[in-house]
Amino acid sequence: MRTWKHADFIIQCILTGLCTVFAILKGFNNFNVIWAYLLVGGWQLLSCLINAVWTKGQWKVSDRKAYLITVLILIVSAVLVYFDTIMAGDLIFTYLIGLLILTPLLAIWYISICYREWQLIRTKDFMHLK
Repeated sequence: MRTWKHADFIIQCILTGLCTVFAILKGFNNFNVIWAYLLVGGWQLLSCLINAVWTKGQWKVSDRKAYLITVLILIVSAVLVYFDTIMAGDLIFTYLIGLLILTPLLAIWYISICYREWQLIRTKDFMHLK
């Protein structure tokens, strides 16, 4: 699991950096932004699920549970907004604008969680040297 935590953090940094540089060089058109969101967000959701299933409490920081609850709330609210849009109407636009602002903050939050967990592993690895 140590190798996974380290690789996960490095992959997230690379994906986020590449998507940011690509969007700056190629322009912030809809196509580039959507691919960047899907790539970084998809990797983070996969990482979140892997960490939830295969790590049993070791090397987890307390923010991970808060992040999982936040993502679950966003998913449930997306389903509710979808059904509201089918029934009545206008809520989807407001929800999508909110996600446009919120998801980069969630990505930064998740990268910081992974970094702190990786630091925790490194600290525990070197503790026997003191």
